[in-house]
Amino acid sequence: HQSLTPLVARGLALGTLAATRHPPRGPFTVEDLRLIEELARQAALALDNAGLHREAQRAVAAWEKALRMAAHDLRNPLNLINLASSRLQQVLPTLPKDLQTIPAVIKHAVHRANRLIGDLQDCAQLAAGKLQVRLTLCAPRRLLDVVVDHYQAILREHELTLEVTASEGLPEVLADRARALQILENLMENAIMFTPEGGKIQLRA
Repeated sequence: HQSLTPLVARGLALGTLAATRHPPRGPFTVEDLRLIEELARQAALALDNAGLHREAQRAVAAWEKALRMAAHDLRNPLNLINLASSRLQQVLPTLPKDLQTIPAVIKHAVHRANRLIGDLQDCAQLAAGKLQVRLTLCAPRRLLDVVVDHYQAILREHELTLEVTASEGLPEVLADRARALQILENLMENAIMFTPEGGKIQLRA
C-alpha cells in the first residue's frame, strides 16, 4: 500500500512525499494519512525555507560585491581630492586669510565621505554575518582628541566653540577603536548640524 502526497508551499508544488506500508499491516488508516499530510506540509515548508535562504544569501553576496566595487570607484576621486587639498595646505600662507580654512574643510569632507562608504560596507558585512569587532583597550580622552582633530576646521568654518572635558583618572575601556570613533563622529556630525552658527558644543567623558 502506498500514499503519494504533494509537497506544496506558497502555492508551488515542490515534489511528492511517497509513503509505503508493507503487508501484513494492511492499508493506511485515516490517522496514518493525516500524519503523512502533516509530514508533507512540514517537509514542503522546510524545502521552501531552504530555497529562500539560498536566494537571500545570493542577494546579500551580490549586494556586498556591488558595494565593494562602488567603494573602490568612489575612493579613487576622493583620493585625488585629498591630494589636491594637501597641495593647497602647502601654499596656505599665500592664500587670503578668508580662504585658508578651505583645504582643511575639503579634507574633512573627504574623511566624512570615506566614513560613509565604510558605513555602507559595514551594512553589507552585517547582513552577511561577517562584521568583525576588534576589541582593544582605548583611552577615552584619546578618542575625544582624535575626534576633535578631525573636526577643528569644520568647527571654525561654522564659528562653533567646542568645549572638551574628561574626568581625571578615567580607566581604559575595552572597545573596537574604529567603531567607537564612528559613534563619536556621528554624534559630532549631528551636533554640528543642529547647533546654530556661533553656538557651543560640549564633548564630555
